[in-house]
Amino acid sequence: MAESVRDFFEHQVESYAGNFGEPRDGNQYRFRRRLELAVELAGLCRGCMLECACGSGEITAAILSGGGIGSAVIRDISEGMLAFTRRRVEEGGFAGKADFAVADVFGALGEDARMGKKYDLIVCLGLIAHTGRLGELLRLQRECLAPGGRILLQSTLLDHPGTRLVKLLTARRYERQKGYAISYFTDGDIRKTAEQCGLSVVAFRRYGVSIPFGDRLSGAMNLRAEKALASWGSRSGAEGLYLLGVQGD
Repeated sequence: MAESVRDFFEHQVESYAGNFGEPRDGNQYRFRRRLELAVELAGLCRGCMLECACGSGEITAAILSGGGIGSAVIRDISEGMLAFTRRRVEEGGFAGKADFAVADVFGALGEDARMGKKYDLIVCLGLIAHTGRLGELLRLQRECLAPGGRILLQSTLLDHPGTRLVKLLTARRYERQKGYAISYFTDGDIRKTAEQCGLSVVAFRRYGVSIPFGDRLSGAMNLRAEKALASWGSRSGAEGLYLLGVQGD
């Protein structure tokens, strides 16, 4: 599965950054919103950051430019994505130490836990859809949290009707074409799993109207819908950002 995920993102290297362009459709609006909210929640944290999957680095660079993070370990399974992110961070003028490594998230976290490495902020955006294994991931991340540390986790939520429809219509074809299945989670799934791993939700942001296949019909109209219904999206949207901490911390 890891090889299939790596191959998928290696083929996305040149196009992925376009998701964060000036919004012309609903997809770009949601990616930009993810960036804004991630920076907001990460701004509550200070110290050393671990990023478990960096993509093309727009969010990574934006968090590091906020000034609260002094050092960072940045990982991705895709060498191409990691190279993109390194350039973004360098261009952003991050003054702290940044280490970059091509790595599978589970193996790397397990090694961190065995070596006693601790992080004040662990960023995990857009990852669990491609890996599943949410409980294993959160247990490993919890072991690597410094006292008072936080996990920033993002997921598309299955309790949104649009997500359920997209899963119904695309899941089998996606698995056949890409070689692995997308994993879907409800808000309740994530909260229950976090609790089982000794974590609690410190802050939560929801966003994204996410009309199924809206951009295929009309990107401009879908963008207008996302903007017009943003307040609804903040309550019942398809995307969720969770800031998690150790229970009792």
